[in-house]
Amino acid sequence: RFRLSHGGSNPTGYASGGEVEDYEVAVGKPIRAGISINRSVMPHQAVLTWTAEPSATKYSVYSSTTLSGWIEETSGLTALTWSENLAPPRKFYVIVAFP
Repeated sequence: RFRLSHGGSNPTGYASGGEVEDYEVAVGKPIRAGISINRSVMPHQAVLTWTAEPSATKYSVYSSTTLSGWIEETSGLTALTWSENLAPPRKFYVIVAFP
């Protein structure tokens, strides 16, 4: 739970201004090793595979064409592979593991 206020307030109790918003926040661990991209299966398709992260039960794949403005391509994956058709000439990927 986040409390956004102006004029200062405590984390609990009455606040003269501001509001309380509830947001779901997923905390994951980016996988830094064991990722491979195979473009030999089809020339215009990226096939990502990765090794299992200990204690991970699901994975999310994010992509970007500029190393900023990451887009979540898919979430809740239990398989250790994911693919997509490629339109831009270059794309960056991050795979995040969740317990």
